[in-house]
Amino acid sequence: MKNTSIVLAGTIVRMITSFALVLIITRSLGPKGMGEWAVILSLYWLFQKIATMGLEPVIIRETAKDHSRAGSMLTSGALIGLISSFIMSFIMILFAWIVDYPEVVRISSIIMSGTLIITTVNLLFQAFFIGLEKTEFGFIGIFTENIFKLVLSILVLYSGHGLVYLSFVFFISSCIRLLINLTIGKIKIRTLDLKPDKSETKAIFKTLPIFAGAQIFNAFSGNITIIILSLLLGMELVGFYSVAMRLVGFVRLVLQSYKAALQPVAARSYKSSIDDLRKFTIKSLKYLFLLTIPVSVGGTILSTNLIVFLFSDKFLMSAPLFRYLIWILNFYGISMVLSAILIGSNNQKIDFYGIIINMSIRISFAFILIPLTGLWGAAAAVICSSAAGAVYRYLFIHKNFFTIKFLQIFVRTFAAALVMGLFLILSPDFNVIAMIIAAAAVYLVSAILFKAVKPDQVPVLSVILSRRSAK
Repeated sequence: MKNTSIVLAGTIVRMITSFALVLIITRSLGPKGMGEWAVILSLYWLFQKIATMGLEPVIIRETAKDHSRAGSMLTSGALIGLISSFIMSFIMILFAWIVDYPEVVRISSIIMSGTLIITTVNLLFQAFFIGLEKTEFGFIGIFTENIFKLVLSILVLYSGHGLVYLSFVFFISSCIRLLINLTIGKIKIRTLDLKPDKSETKAIFKTLPIFAGAQIFNAFSGNITIIILSLLLGMELVGFYSVAMRLVGFVRLVLQSYKAALQPVAARSYKSSIDDLRKFTIKSLKYLFLLTIPVSVGGTILSTNLIVFLFSDKFLMSAPLFRYLIWILNFYGISMVLSAILIGSNNQKIDFYGIIINMSIRISFAFILIPLTGLWGAAAAVICSSAAGAVYRYLFIHKNFFTIKFLQIFVRTFAAALVMGLFLILSPDFNVIAMIIAAAAVYLVSAILFKAVKPDQVPVLSVILSRRSAK
């Protein structure tokens, strides 16, 4: 429980830092600057995820099984990771120059290639700490890196410097985290043998293909749309699209934390009985829709207010895109729950095929639709691919396990969200934060009235009710 809480805390720190940086960049550099930065980060994330090749889950799993192997697993994994990260760094730089990106993107890609190498080692250290159940050691580096990154980025951007200097900030921050990881590893974990081991290296290579495949396809699926947009449209349009997706991504990070909690329970439910697995699936989807449906309805209605409030009226063009992209959360959430069910029931290959379907449709639709309809084509590609991945996973579960009656699960929640939406439409236009708070209160009351949720399932109301019953 402690490890899960610390991992969640690290995710929240990164989420806040990332979102704060987007706010600063959009207001300092405008749509074009945001577009260029989105391309730089997409290249970095794409090749960085490929560089790790799924080493993290392998190191976590093997280290957790036998702590005495932790040191050799880390060094063997780091050796593989360093070789792959050097190769991916070179390819990233080469790609940026071959496609003739703007000079600022090309120079920044050189700097970020160094960040890619350092980050690969940092991620393997994090996996090492998680496997040893010393997650707090990794959190120290994550927290320090993100604080430095945020403070230095504010200083750089408000001093009038651009994306090249910002790339240096990312490199310096990742180096600081590496120094912390190395120091903690040396001081706190002295008894471990940190020499590379041939047998461990071979063991990693044997278990790597499935993890590496999933990691690589996920990397392409998450970053390819912006790269395609950058090749077919101008950087300014990439900036508009990126801002809309960033807002969606902010909520997706919350869902990813939910996914971490689902996995072990799904495995236990499957081991118990298929009926227990079915009940767990329905319950998980119910809680998922309690978040994603009202967020989708509210985001659709408040899209313009949110974009202007957060990013200024320079990004008004992002509002219509966000209005549609926000509904991806429902498809992503369904895929996330069904993915946990598939992995928990030893059907990892089916989940992997779902990832491949998602990526294939996203890439093909993007190349077909973006030249025809611009940004709307990019949005359509993302929505269709997300829906296809969810449908594929469900069809397998429907055929081999049980039927899920989605309408029965979300109809009450959707009715409560519609009441909230009607409230937002009829309300006078005032401060967007106040509108969100008021809408959340209306939704909560509506959800209780429609029996989408029970009062004792709401944390605040649960405490109040328990105190009353105690009296």
